Amino acid sequence: MKPRKFDYFVILQGHYGRGWEDLCAADDDAQGLRAIRQHRREYRDNEGGSYRIIRRRVLVGSAS
Repeated sequence: MKPRKFDYFVILQGHYGRGWEDLCAADDDAQGLRAIRQHRREYRDNEGGSYRIIRRRVLVGSAS
């Protein structure tokens, strides 16, 4: 079997006037997406503002 080249994540981002900033991340699976949606709900209830969920792939073994 071929080793994976990338890891996949779902990211919650918030916009605070200076562009989009990463707030939290989770694995890109059903439980990770559910957790990110819950975090988005909590941020909206407590802070207001603009939030979005994106998907990102990261090269396996990279520092970031």
